[in-house]
Amino acid sequence: MNYSARYTFDRSDYFLLQRALSLRSGWAGIKGLFFRAALAAFGIAIGYSTAAVMRMRLPVPRWTDALIVLVVVGVMYGCRWIAIHRAYPKFHGAGQTMSFEFTGSGIASELPGMKSQMEWRSIEGVMDIKDAMALFVSRQSAFLLPRRAFSSADDYSSVRKLAEENTKHLGSYR
Repeated sequence: MNYSARYTFDRSDYFLLQRALSLRSGWAGIKGLFFRAALAAFGIAIGYSTAAVMRMRLPVPRWTDALIVLVVVGVMYGCRWIAIHRAYPKFHGAGQTMSFEFTGSGIASELPGMKSQMEWRSIEGVMDIKDAMALFVSRQSAFLLPRRAFSSADDYSSVRKLAEENTKHLGSYR
């Protein structure tokens, strides 16, 4: 049975692709650990500063600590958002239409400036991420296939099953 997918690669797809690549490379766990450690350090610093302010009996509202934590978290997430939105226009597939054909023997893809034919054995694995699947050609390279690229939910499920039968399943992330 043959299945096809066709879609225009947009910013949300770029974000999902970057997320899948970071999960596959193992950096996501380290980044998450760093983020938690940074929040803990800020929490400790805020606790010490609050205790120092209380000893000096300065009139500082109690909600100041919560405001500082919200600002720090907002800045950390904001930097990630800005980095992705600045890098997207430089991505070779940004705003371009991508087409894929899936068969029992492999995948035929047509991307901007590139046509390729791959056997399933050249795909390292498949990962479910939100409403898409990522087919990894290597640790640093993947194709993103959102549900909307397929003509029906059954086609998406069939391709996902075909990919899992012919490659390694790398996990599901929501």
